Amino acid sequence: MLIGDWISISWPNATAMLTIYWLVKAFWPLTILAAIAVWFWWRRRSSVGARIVAGLAAALWVCSAIPYLYFVGGQIAFAAQVRSRQETLRDATVIAGIRLPAGTLVTHPTAQARNEIASLDLQQEASVYGTPLTGHVDFNNGQPNGFVTLARDAAIGGIPCSSDAQVQLKDGKVDTCTMSRSSIVRGIPCRGEVSLSNGTQCVLSSDYRSFGVTWRAGTQASIDGNGGSFDIMAQPPNLHVVGSPLPSRAIVEFTGGRLYGVNFTINPWRMQGCTINYIAVAYGAAPGKTTGACRLPRGRDGNVVLPPTAFTVNS
Repeated sequence: MLIGDWISISWPNATAMLTIYWLVKAFWPLTILAAIAVWFWWRRRSSVGARIVAGLAAALWVCSAIPYLYFVGGQIAFAAQVRSRQETLRDATVIAGIRLPAGTLVTHPTAQARNEIASLDLQQEASVYGTPLTGHVDFNNGQPNGFVTLARDAAIGGIPCSSDAQVQLKDGKVDTCTMSRSSIVRGIPCRGEVSLSNGTQCVLSSDYRSFGVTWRAGTQASIDGNGGSFDIMAQPPNLHVVGSPLPSRAIVEFTGGRLYGVNFTINPWRMQGCTINYIAVAYGAAPGKTTGACRLPRGRDGNVVLPPTAFTVNS
């Protein structure tokens, strides 16, 4: 997705933002310029030109000083507020049930909430609710949240995560991690990176039967309840279309527990005189066959439309 697809800034706002940015950047050069102009005016107080130059320089400096002091002052105030919530542990200490080693920088939610944690900066390994972590750790609802660094390979909620890549947590539970070994995740044999943010997404480590089809090891699976998709890699499943096995990079889609369609956008499929980018499944009457080289029925959108009977599962 392009930045322009999700950020929309009006021209007046963009102009104002750029103007403020350059005024802030120009604060120190304008300060020097204004000082020189005022000095020049002081030396030549009777000169009208010197007064005009000094006045313009001072006006520009004021225009630059206001946003500069606002932003710099805000940053200083924010930094001071953060420092009031932080402490560096001189000795190993237990906070919020976590034994933290000496040297840990602890940021509390407020200066008074010393028994709660907003974030940690761990200089050495610490077991955070059973997970060995190091480095920066953010908290949400009292649990590690966001990207964290494992001190060593560890199982989080039964999922073996590798310390070779960052782990993304959501309130203490795995959202995304690279697995240290193949394992069963929510009943699915997985390997490599696993994501649990929208159902279960991973590469199948062994053959797996779902939606009445046997999907082969190496297939990229994404399953969420009664829906899902399967990105076929080297080995096709035992699902055939019009008697033919599916090609690599075909993505088979299910919704509501039923076959929804097959996407060939990555690798267009050539079959029976057709170059196919997508097959839709019609559970009602399928449109009539087209004429010409392509002998498969098509809908108004140009997609091939086939009845469920066109799909067979071989034993």
